[in-house]
Amino acid sequence: MTKQLRKINIFLIAISFVISIIPFIGAYLIYYFTRTRLGMYRHMVYLNPVIESKYPINFIRSSIIIVITISIIWMSFLVIKKRCKCVLPCFVFSILSLYYMTMYNAQLHKGYYISSMLVLIGVIFTDIWLYFIQKNRN
Repeated sequence: MTKQLRKINIFLIAISFVISIIPFIGAYLIYYFTRTRLGMYRHMVYLNPVIESKYPINFIRSSIIIVITISIIWMSFLVIKKRCKCVLPCFVFSILSLYYMTMYNAQLHKGYYISSMLVLIGVIFTDIWLYFIQKNRN
């Protein structure tokens, strides 16, 4: 691979890492504004029953937990078999996401549904980021 292609690959990996962190920041901002701003809290109190009536929330939540668990197993495989040390940020994001999905619900955290969608998007982007890093190392 030429020097210019390596620079492009590093640049793309950096951009994909930033894109994978943005949903986690968005989930935290939703949590923060739901706790500190009364208008956002009221909006989430209104929005949660609307979401619950339109979508099968328990099935979606279980599916998200399964996807995150598969992601953690895949990363553990990469650490054990391929001795990949670049997995640590993705592993931490996935463990924190699994903790968030299992320990919280819409009664404890009013912005839970929107935050959980953002967390899932973040985990998927971190897995894609990890895949590209692994692909470029080989």
